[in-house]
Amino acid sequence: MAQDIFDFAMKMEKEGEVFYRESSGKVKDQQAVKLLFLLANEEKRHYELVKTYKEGLAGVMYTAFLKEVKTVFSEMKASDHYLDEDKATLMDILDKALKLEDKSVQLYKAEAEKTDNKELKEILLLLKKEEDAHYSLISSWIEYYGRPAQWLEQAEFTQLEDY
Repeated sequence: MAQDIFDFAMKMEKEGEVFYRESSGKVKDQQAVKLLFLLANEEKRHYELVKTYKEGLAGVMYTAFLKEVKTVFSEMKASDHYLDEDKATLMDILDKALKLEDKSVQLYKAEAEKTDNKELKEILLLLKKEEDAHYSLISSWIEYYGRPAQWLEQAEFTQLEDY
């Protein structure tokens, strides 16, 4: 059973990485490209972590992801960054990304609820928490592009602090 969920999780994480990398090539905005690459790298890291657990090895779940995300948003704020020509394309990408992250969150949550294996449950809940952070980031990103001036005024990333 655990091997099946690991295989499926690895497939989903790989699909997520490919989606974000391909999406980064569809926009010209350098801040958007940076954030999409950060998400792609996160999905790659998740893939490697799941693979490590599948092989029976202990894995470490550490990332500087939120620090890097805050840096990109701070750069956006400092440059009075507003999206122009890429907005429709990026909003479509973000809508798809939100669905992708939600699918991951729901999978890890459901599988964690099904298992009695304490270690497997911890791994799944840890992955769920990371995917929750991605979901929050993407939701914030969508909100930012809806009203960038107001959003950057209030952006303290409090919605991501728990991740």
